[in-house]
Amino acid sequence: DNVSGSVVVKKKIKKEKKKVSIRTPKKIDTLYSKMIEEYDVFCEKSTGVGCKIDGMQGKAMKQIIIYLKSQCRKKNPLLQDEELDSAVMKSWIYILGNWSKLDDYNRGRIKLSEINSNMSNILLKIKEQPINKKQKERNEQINKAIHGAKSTDYSRLGK
Repeated sequence: DNVSGSVVVKKKIKKEKKKVSIRTPKKIDTLYSKMIEEYDVFCEKSTGVGCKIDGMQGKAMKQIIIYLKSQCRKKNPLLQDEELDSAVMKSWIYILGNWSKLDDYNRGRIKLSEINSNMSNILLKIKEQPINKKQKERNEQINKAIHGAKSTDYSRLGK
């Protein structure tokens, strides 16, 4: 602004900085959060890094909870909500704790979305009984055949 040859300089006014209080999120003690926590420990042990939870993985965990609740409810229809949550948590810990029993294909699939989509196969593999005698003999015969044993009796393979 030029008024009679003089220049008016606008003075800058410092704005007061707003105090922002950083809130630490309250740890919600839900079944979901406990299962995620357990899963994070599992990922840390398996891969050396914690889990990454995005929308898809979060949704998968919710579906895993629904599935495990339905299975626990089938086993014991009289469970109260708190007991049901406890049973689901025990099931989840059991699944993660027995992960080594899975075949190579399933053992490598640790994303929650993969676990969710393959839950029935995972449970089947974990529950599977040890190989019976006949299966063991057949596996030994096949191994000998693969490794070129000369005195292997193949006559019982198809029986």
